[in-house]
Amino acid sequence: MGFIIIEGDNGTGKDTVADALSSMHGFTIISRQKEMIRLEHNARTVAETERTAAFLGYNHACGQAAAAAPNRGCLVRYWISTLAASFADQILPEDEILTMAGECLRDMPAPDLAVQLVCPEAIRVARIMERKIREPDRRDDITTTRSARYRLISGKLLDLSGYPLLRIDTARNTPGQTAAQIATAVGAEDHGR
Repeated sequence: MGFIIIEGDNGTGKDTVADALSSMHGFTIISRQKEMIRLEHNARTVAETERTAAFLGYNHACGQAAAAAPNRGCLVRYWISTLAASFADQILPEDEILTMAGECLRDMPAPDLAVQLVCPEAIRVARIMERKIREPDRRDDITTTRSARYRLISGKLLDLSGYPLLRIDTARNTPGQTAAQIATAVGAEDHGR
């Protein structure tokens, strides 16, 4: 049936919007399935130099599962987020990121829609600080330098992908409004539960 991906830097509302898509429009959140959670956890535990490859393996598994899902799937973060984070965290240089992006485009299923969530920096940082209270073990980098690097490369990667793209400012829309815009964009607005 197809799938969408939700991209965006830490604190832009990806998981919150995915929850709204699931509860309001019946999307299956593939990246929350037990096997995908295990793969993501394993990717987080490898050494920094191997982490990008481990996350790309996780992204590939998510893409395959989403493409095979019987109802519309949703991935929170795909290869674009993995490569953007590797660049923003200064693990890999831009030329290597762009080479890897070409491989991802060749090897991974294409979504029906890429959604890029954005919000003003102050709101993004405030959301991360609130989350750190609930989840003290989270390690979200809130520096403006990292954020600028992430935005720069994720925009390039989304443009390079050629995926249909919907950019939404989550500071101007509630999660429900954002989910409704996404559902409308993929013709799933009347598939609610």
